[in-house]
Amino acid sequence: MANEQNDKQGTGINWGRILERDAHGTADLGATMTKLEAEARAYVVANEVPTERIRGAVATVYEQNPKVSFDLGSLTNRVVTEMKVAAGSESKIGEAVKGFIRGESKAFEAGEGGLYHIARGKLGGVRRVTAEYTEAFRKAQAKKAADAQ
Repeated sequence: MANEQNDKQGTGINWGRILERDAHGTADLGATMTKLEAEARAYVVANEVPTERIRGAVATVYEQNPKVSFDLGSLTNRVVTEMKVAAGSESKIGEAVKGFIRGESKAFEAGEGGLYHIARGKLGGVRRVTAEYTEAFRKAQAKKAADAQ
């Protein structure tokens, strides 16, 4: 049982394979955690895109096109181009960009800030959040709620 993968609960890590042991064969949790942390950090550095880098690239695209509302795919392509990513990583970074924009849009809709909003409908697209846009959006939400009653 010690070498079986724990796939019914938790992380699914094969602890029998990963667990570090001391000179007496006892599980050394401190050494195991140190090893896991080092591997996790290396993975993040190699495979994750820093949010600040994405935020900066999206801001640059909107600075170059201040009055434009992009569909999510077009904006993602422009941001990936702006980031000058390595060939072959465009798809993975594109998904990170979409995740960032969706997260910002959800934060905006929840009233928690958000720099961008994904507007739906006839005049939809990803829009940069400004004071004017926020005011118009909140008024439209209030009208929609009033009409629904």
